[in-house]
Amino acid sequence: MSELILEVPSRHSRERRSRHVRLAMGTCIFGLLMLCLSTPTASASGTVEANNFDHYRLGVIPWQSPSKLANMFLPLASALEQGLSHPVQFVTAPSYQQFVDRLESRDYHIAYLNPLLYPRAREAGYRLVAKLAGEGMNGILVTREDQALESLSVLANNGRLRLALPSAEAYSAVVLGEYLSAKGLNLNDFEVEYFGSQDSALLAVHAGRADISGTCLPSLRSMPDSVRKHLRIVEQTPPQAAMMLIVRDDLPDHVTAALVAILEGLNTNEDGRQILRKLGFYEGFVAAGEAAELQHLP
Repeated sequence: MSELILEVPSRHSRERRSRHVRLAMGTCIFGLLMLCLSTPTASASGTVEANNFDHYRLGVIPWQSPSKLANMFLPLASALEQGLSHPVQFVTAPSYQQFVDRLESRDYHIAYLNPLLYPRAREAGYRLVAKLAGEGMNGILVTREDQALESLSVLANNGRLRLALPSAEAYSAVVLGEYLSAKGLNLNDFEVEYFGSQDSALLAVHAGRADISGTCLPSLRSMPDSVRKHLRIVEQTPPQAAMMLIVRDDLPDHVTAALVAILEGLNTNEDGRQILRKLGFYEGFVAAGEAAELQHLP
């Protein structure tokens, strides 16, 4: 499987490339995605060019399927492009590890990722500029609405529950693992199965293939009503460090400042709020200073 790239054309070339945009949007909507390998432009020495970028690459951690991420983040990429007056390319990776590898190779100019990855991103030359607003991310345990399961305290009476998780590396899985440990449980107390994405783990519960799923609120919010109405939250972890938006250290300061202003302004108008609803990030983004955030990392 190869990396998914969907490029939003620049404002100045939008009319000329309108047919391409319609095709790309149609591809997102119907899930007929063009998957292709991609590497950043490199100089003769093999290093990524630091200046005069043709476009900015927005790398998104693959916590959902490529088609779902494209549907969620393409409107944000378009808003960033319009605000920055520069092409923005939405990029995700086929796997968590490949995303990490490309992050450490500085393939992305801008990246959306979980706090667990931020120390490694810092070492690669990225800095934190924004995060999701609110108290932080909550891990949640979700079951079917018609399940008798009320809380994990009834675990002993239900035998080994089938627990659906997106992957062992997923932020929600790590947070829930710590939460279970604090309650005297661990993943070995469950029949754990990894389904590859947050959506797939939730759908496994909806379909009866699992008793409970570990996920996060934005993932549950992004599910279709026909699925979400049959699911309910059993338990919720205390707030954790929020998901982050980072930039590469060679992105000009004025671009970074404009980027943060665009993100903070999304919840001030209806168009921006629609983008946030598409993402499932109802409270929007806020600027984040590194020194203040590092002490709250897991």
